[in-house]
Amino acid sequence: MVRLGTSSRGTAGAVLAIASVLALTSCAATPAPVDAADRGAAVSTEAPTPVESATPESDHDESIPHDHDVEVDPNADADVTELATRAVTLFCRPSLAYATWIAELYPVLSQSAAVAYETVDPANVPCTSVTDAARIRDMDGAYTARVLVPTDAGDYSVYVHRPLDTAPWAVEQITPLASE
Repeated sequence: MVRLGTSSRGTAGAVLAIASVLALTSCAATPAPVDAADRGAAVSTEAPTPVESATPESDHDESIPHDHDVEVDPNADADVTELATRAVTLFCRPSLAYATWIAELYPVLSQSAAVAYETVDPANVPCTSVTDAARIRDMDGAYTARVLVPTDAGDYSVYVHRPLDTAPWAVEQITPLASE
């Protein structure tokens, strides 16, 4: 066996040095984040333990409304039923020209709803009039409501939303109740 100027002690030292570098490198690596779906994939026979919040309650982001922080808007019921009735009244006009129909409907719609309703041909809308008072189906009192509006073609469900409790309400969706 030919030696190239290294001793067995030198070779062992080099191997030990390389092993040390590899060990240090692997220890310094940060673990990949684990999302909730991956955590749920592991099967455990232990009872779940309660998770405590990492931040104290006083440190939550004040710019984001929380359900427990929002006061119920005392005018919300009247505001959303009025808006839903107006929206369905504007919607249920199949004899109108498309340009007039959509232009008059735009002010009550959210931006996403405006884009969606641009594809509707008013001639295909089966209702022609609102026949009775609107009634709230469900509501959170501050951000969302579903209102039922009776028409000559049956009840329409109107989903009304606002992103902040100080923002104006806008219609997200107008659908015949039977199609929900």
